[in-house]
Amino acid sequence: MTVATTLVLPLTAAAAIVAAKTAGVSASLPVFGAILAIFARRMRGSVMATQALRGIVFALDGFATFFFVLGLLLVPLGLLPAFIAALASILLVRTEALKLIRRTAEAGIA
Repeated sequence: MTVATTLVLPLTAAAAIVAAKTAGVSASLPVFGAILAIFARRMRGSVMATQALRGIVFALDGFATFFFVLGLLLVPLGLLPAFIAALASILLVRTEALKLIRRTAEAGIA
């Protein structure tokens, strides 16, 4: 938590200078990925850190879909319907992505 706070506080302070949107984009995935990789490496070695980062990349489509749908629907629909739609969209995207990955693996395409 100290590491996360140390990384996020300067980004939050910079929001006044670079705009909140830019600071938000900078703070989310790079900070999360860096913290996760550092702790995975310290606890289990470089192979685990690599696997953790690959897992993040694997899930980015769901992350992007959730926030894209939430950003589109939050104002017109309100909080609860927008979150429900965003959750439904991430389930749909991840389900289809997993189907595609399985089909690719079965076909022998790596």
